[in-house]
Amino acid sequence: MASFDRMVMHPNTGTAEVHRACPMCGKKQMLVCSTEQAQDLRDYCDNKHKKLIQDILPENMFTPTEREMIQTGLCDECYDKVCSGF
Repeated sequence: MASFDRMVMHPNTGTAEVHRACPMCGKKQMLVCSTEQAQDLRDYCDNKHKKLIQDILPENMFTPTEREMIQTGLCDECYDKVCSGF
């Protein structure tokens, strides 16, 4: 389920930090996005709208790995392990 551990808004810069720990290894991860994207992420995680994660965090600004962090929480290393079957 899509979620995050903590969100820190920085209104002076128009940015936000989204924090999440990997559920497999505990590695702490952070994604920096705009405050508008942060609100869309909050709504996405609360199922308040049906936008796709690709629309909220577009590919030209965020990698699939960064979007995966929001969707599953997995870090790169653990995602690779899960996908490769260890």
